[in-house]
Amino acid sequence: MDLDTLSSNVAADYGEIGWLKVILDKVHCVHQVIWYAQAANPLLTWTCTSKNCSDCVGWYCEYYNLTVSSMEAEADLSSVSDCKHGDTVKLAYVGDEGFNSYEIAVIGKEGTD
Repeated sequence: MDLDTLSSNVAADYGEIGWLKVILDKVHCVHQVIWYAQAANPLLTWTCTSKNCSDCVGWYCEYYNLTVSSMEAEADLSSVSDCKHGDTVKLAYVGDEGFNSYEIAVIGKEGTD
């Protein structure tokens, strides 16, 4: 988010539903999303397919839901596979608590014309 893992963002106050939305500059082919902890260590990593981003690796995957969607018309990225096309990445806590986020990396794939 700001490339500084010493700072964090709080997604909602405790007692509220926590979520964090990243809006990209245009529709991209999102391959992976990595949520980093304070020491710049990966906390959770989601790998996306053309259907969803439910393949998660990490200690607390069952507590978080990651979606990639499009607010704008989707670009023609048909030459790129094994990713989810979208311009919006949303990380949500499955419950009624907020959460701290130190850094989120959205990794895309380029087309192979």
